[in-house]
Amino acid sequence: MAKNSFWSRRAILKGMGIASIGTLAALPTLSMAKESYASIPSKGRNKQKGAVGSWSFIISFANGSQDRSLGAFTSNGITIITNERTKSTGFGVWESTGSNTFTYKFREPIYEPNGNLAGEVYVVQDANLNEIIDEFNSTGKGTVYDLKGNIIAVENTTAQATRIRNENF
Repeated sequence: MAKNSFWSRRAILKGMGIASIGTLAALPTLSMAKESYASIPSKGRNKQKGAVGSWSFIISFANGSQDRSLGAFTSNGITIITNERTKSTGFGVWESTGSNTFTYKFREPIYEPNGNLAGEVYVVQDANLNEIIDEFNSTGKGTVYDLKGNIIAVENTTAQATRIRNENF
């Protein structure tokens, strides 16, 4: 019976609006959160500096073949590149070398057709950004290693990259 009287009191208080005081106390917090979101630019993006951001790549090899890749350069110097053909992802680092130049390096696994790991490719590229920082060209090489660390091949490559922006979606 004591349990029923508790629920009865709660029902009475709720009916009087006292239970909603907790809700009222939360409103200033919600309104503060709304104000801080209002300060974010409407597109949700600030102008990117240098290479920082997401990119779409066309990689050209010495034999004339090409691959497409997607990649990103973070503000703390991390590089992430995914190869659309091989479906593998490379991880590495990048650093600015001048006002519109930078170097990026990454390691990407190489898989056999059956899915077994065959080795890695180490890629090193020197890049030049255009004036409006929405494209870059880079040149460098990829060194392919087997699982024992032996060099299998060294290939000169170039990349043409275009910045991915909100408008591209």
